[in-house]
Amino acid sequence: MKSKIRGHLKTSAHATQGGFTLIELMVVISIAVIIYALAGSLSNTAITKGSALEESTNIQNLFASLRDIRSSQGYPASANLVQALQDQNTIPSNVTITGGVLKNTYGGNYTLTTIDSGGTVTIASSNIPNAECRKLVTGVKKSIPRSVGVGATATIDMATVTTATATTLCGTATRVTLIWSSADV
Repeated sequence: MKSKIRGHLKTSAHATQGGFTLIELMVVISIAVIIYALAGSLSNTAITKGSALEESTNIQNLFASLRDIRSSQGYPASANLVQALQDQNTIPSNVTITGGVLKNTYGGNYTLTTIDSGGTVTIASSNIPNAECRKLVTGVKKSIPRSVGVGATATIDMATVTTATATTLCGTATRVTLIWSSADV
């Protein structure tokens, strides 16, 4: 039933109001929460992968910088290796220095040491989460570092490192110290 009022049509049926029902709103919020949870999970995985990649790049860059120092002047005493890297301005930009100690991606320390009258250099990286250990052992490419180990000694030739040997090497400790050496085992 329609009637005309001052040039406009008037209907007797009520107009419907727009908006969400409570159920529709709950469905939308639930979907948003699920998407947010999945995105958070994926970003944590990406950060972890980024950390292992960043750490392996740092190890390789530190070895390359130390090789350059050795080529130009010979290795200084172990206590002066960090200072030599600073003097050459070759410390990777994402490696911090606290009290003369280089800090790795995981909040641990890099310990740089020369052995056998300066012919061999080692880089130990501490506080590495076990979940990252295998990635690092297999991720650092054999170039200057020739061997790798856990604890205080490099024991495995980098050329023979596989996922299985890395898993065995890393063991089950929550945090480990990896050590790379420029000498062959």
